[in-house]
Formats: sequence, C-alpha cells, structure tokens
Amino acid sequence: MKKVTLIALSLASLTACKSNDINRVVNDGVDGAINGIFGSSGTVVSATSSGSSNDYSVNKEKVWPHQATKTARDYGSFAFVKTAKNPSGKTRLKFNECKHPRIGKIKCEGYLYEVSPEGWLVKGDSIHFGTHYYTDIVIPAGQYYIKIEGEDVGKDVYATGTIEISPFVTNYINVTVQ
Repeated sequence: MKKVTLIALSLASLTACKSNDINRVVNDGVDGAINGIFGSSGTVVSATSSGSSNDYSVNKEKVWPHQATKTARDYGSFAFVKTAKNPSGKTRLKFNECKHPRIGKIKCEGYLYEVSPEGWLVKGDSIHFGTHYYTDIVIPAGQYYIKIEGEDVGKDVYATGTIEISPFVTNYINVTVQ
C-alpha cells in the first residue's frame, strides 16, 4: 500500500509542473552544458520552445564596451582589493589586475558610464579605462556601470556590471573577465 501511495504522489507532483518550470530547468541545463564545454564567452544562453522538444536555440549577446548600454546580465566580476589614501586627497580608480580564470593575467580595456540616481546610464560622458593606458584615473565618487573587454585571448571575453567608487581615496580594482 505504501508503494502505491508513493507512486501516486510522484505522478501527481510530475503532472503539477508548469511548462515555465520545465523551460527554466532546460534553460539552466543548456547554460551549464555550454559553459562547461566551451567556457563562458560573453553569451547569454536562452532556450525558447514552441512545444516541440527539438525546437530549442542558443542566443548570443554581443557586448559593445564603447556604447552606453547595459548587457542582459552581468559578465565576469569586479573586486576592490583595497582603498588607500593618496597625497592629493582626490578620488582615483586604479587598475590592479585583469585576468581570465583559465589563462591568468591579460590586457583589458573598456569604459565606465556614470549611473544616474534613477538608475539610467549617462550617455556621452564615457570614461576610458584599461591596463596599458588610463590605468590610474581621477574620477568623481559614485556609482558606475563598467564594460571591460579582454585582449589577446583568442575570443571575445568581457566583464560588465555596476561598481561603487569610494570618495577621496584610491580605489584598487581587480577584474576577472568571462
């Protein structure tokens, strides 16, 4: 009797799944499989279905660092390793290092875009930032959306996201591209 009850409960839980739940599970599985095989390379993977199990596709998102637009999701990561007083008392941002998780240190460059109090990117006032030029910049404190592109990797790798710059100190940042 216990076996019959267990089977009945299992069947009831399976029939209660919505197609949205199944799509979410398939999306997560596709994301994991592609990232595991090819590594993440600035693509957003989404599965869309019209009812057939053979009707799934993979979509890529091209990241344009020089355009003041947000990506569909954040790529890579940013970490402030330390803040330090500087002799001039100005707010500064300094590139500490840029790396790829499977390669090591690489050259990177990109742009910062100020984020308005409403959460919009301020267009036209981009700030160039990178590992070989503009590695130590004077910048107003506040919130910025940053788009960094890795160089000399062999494929497109990026780091995008929002950072907060602390005032009147030098902010040292590490970037890991994806």
